[in-house]
Amino acid sequence: MNQKNIEDIYPLSPMQKGMLFHYIYEPESGVYVEQLGVNLEGELNLDAFRKAWQQLIQRHTIFRTAFVWEDLEELLQVVQREVDLPFEEHHWEEKTPQEQEVQLEAFMKEDRQRGLDLLRAPVMRLHLIHLGNKRYFFLWTFHHMIIDGWGVPIVLRELFTLYEAFNKGLQPQLPPVRPYRDYIAYLKQQDMKQAETFWRQILDGIQEPTPLNILDIPGRKLEERDYMKFRQLLPKEISQKINDLARQLKVTLNTIVQTAYGILLSHYSGQNDVLFGVTVSGRPPELQGVDQMVGLFINTLPLRIDLSPGKSVSRILGEVQQRHAQMRQFEYTPLVQIQSWSQVPHSLPLFESILVFENYPVDESLHKQQGAMTLKITGVRGHERTNYPLTVVAAPGPQIPLEVAVDTRRIDSATAQRILNHLENILTQIAENPERSVNSIVPITPKEFEELYVTGNATEAPFPEDKTLADWFEEQAAATPDAPAVVFTDLNQREVWSYHQLNETANRIAHYLQAQGVGADAIVGICAERSPVMLAGLLGILKAGAAYLPLDPDYPLERLQYMVADSGI
Repeated sequence: MNQKNIEDIYPLSPMQKGMLFHYIYEPESGVYVEQLGVNLEGELNLDAFRKAWQQLIQRHTIFRTAFVWEDLEELLQVVQREVDLPFEEHHWEEKTPQEQEVQLEAFMKEDRQRGLDLLRAPVMRLHLIHLGNKRYFFLWTFHHMIIDGWGVPIVLRELFTLYEAFNKGLQPQLPPVRPYRDYIAYLKQQDMKQAETFWRQILDGIQEPTPLNILDIPGRKLEERDYMKFRQLLPKEISQKINDLARQLKVTLNTIVQTAYGILLSHYSGQNDVLFGVTVSGRPPELQGVDQMVGLFINTLPLRIDLSPGKSVSRILGEVQQRHAQMRQFEYTPLVQIQSWSQVPHSLPLFESILVFENYPVDESLHKQQGAMTLKITGVRGHERTNYPLTVVAAPGPQIPLEVAVDTRRIDSATAQRILNHLENILTQIAENPERSVNSIVPITPKEFEELYVTGNATEAPFPEDKTLADWFEEQAAATPDAPAVVFTDLNQREVWSYHQLNETANRIAHYLQAQGVGADAIVGICAERSPVMLAGLLGILKAGAAYLPLDPDYPLERLQYMVADSGI
């Protein structure tokens, strides 16, 4: 860099450090390369449009910032006084609308794959595509390290305010804005000792990430590496009920969606104590003018929810809302620091999924500004990608939008769609009766129940008299010895037993029973908690030629004694 062109140098924020790590570790992945596309109609003054962008770059220091890290003790961002406007024009007027749409998807993907050079400011590209008949598509490709979701609407509002002024030959008047370095200075003033005490208490007892149990299922053929999104809208009636419930219980819509996702995660993991990531704005109210600053302020924090059976949903909603109020005091804490204070090994992630609630959707912000513009906005589309295999996104609206973004190496498209359906079903049940117990909520949809348990179990067939259930199991164990036969999850552990393991354990039990004289017509009692060992016991009894009588260990001792004596086991 030209030293004379350097305006300022200061450290990275914690979130910027995390994103830089992924950039260095996997530079070809495209993680955190984001795009926003806007369809425009009308008489576009190209000079005014370019001038508006140049003004924005001069106005916000983060747009003149590059990042350096090699041979340095501390990661730094360097603000330059002047940078070139990375503006490209493309002419597609000769193509049909259908051809333009197909090419646009390919163009956006190709531009993402070009990547962005963090060493060169500005870390973004601008494209204006002429579509003909006064139609244009504007594409803004940028790295997440320079701006977050809150800041994008700010930039677009200022862009079109500047454009309209320049288009009319006027000098635009925008209020002064604070530089991003003021936020970095704020972070350095925070008390990390208090934060450590808080997060250690919150994460006490968490020793591994909450398992999704939908990732990397053995034998499933996954799609090629990609990052796909699936989206659907909640029905208006359900959305209205959820918004009414938020007002009634004095909780945020974000709290309701997070609670619903926590319930879903509980079903997937088999655990009542779940942990997942949530994004927070990270904009401290005590930093004056922070609501109009542009840069990366968001942070990802762990949210822990207690979903003990018997708790009402309304009670859990109140607890989640209270937890948010507690977290707000320490939302500046770097995630990597939080994990270091937990009992989760450094080799594992603290969580494998995050939930993002967009309080200020870009398209809604643009349409509010539409009335004061000579250009007409006819559509908005975007692309964003995190490093997590599953990202759930929600936003306010008359029809609440739900979206899941998945790494197709870990989650296939059918599973992604089921996640959306399950989340919608849980939200529907919460909206209809928030006083119901959390364990009464079932994520599976009626249609899925029909497919899995009715149509999927239509397996009626003649059973040969010369084979027992144990014989059939042994044949399966011989055919697929390494395939998972049992998946068991409780609060403290998760076990997967193969067919070979289950068969061998059952055989040992059967041999022991036969040595005790157990054979045909005998009845063997089995008193055990639910576990793979219990299943091995049941199968071992059958292999010995006997029948089993299950005895619930939670029964009173007197009742168990009576059952033992009465059954003659």
